[in-house]
Amino acid sequence: MTKTKLYLSCFCLLLPIWAGEDIIIQDFEGDKYGEWTAKGDAFGSSPAKGNIGSQQGVLGFKGKGLVNTYQNRDLSTGTLTSPLFEIKRKYITFLIGGGSSPKTALQLLIDDKVVLSRSGSQSEWLTPAIMDVSKLLGQKAQLRIV
Repeated sequence: MTKTKLYLSCFCLLLPIWAGEDIIIQDFEGDKYGEWTAKGDAFGSSPAKGNIGSQQGVLGFKGKGLVNTYQNRDLSTGTLTSPLFEIKRKYITFLIGGGSSPKTALQLLIDDKVVLSRSGSQSEWLTPAIMDVSKLLGQKAQLRIV
């Protein structure tokens, strides 16, 4: 079975719906993943600046960096997990592309359990996506890219 790549960019804003400024969880604009924990070989040592090697062009991302799991083509595996954060808005918005499988996803974790998950749509074109977290306000959570 072939593994499918996943791309995320301008990763995860808590969207304000009548509630103040955006809260940026991570934008992946720097040279490192910051406090995020990487396991496996899917992420390399830093955020990508676009497509990797002979990969089809990754389009639709904002800014300079994104998470691109094409490090070892479709054979890459691993996770990239955020530090804990408090859910303070009703929605988390992000850009996502890549595979449409639960094995390649952005997951929202509470107490180390997956409570929401989103996958790409089999495209290198990153598209806006939203997680409704309105029932989870005030809880501590993590994001994990699989």
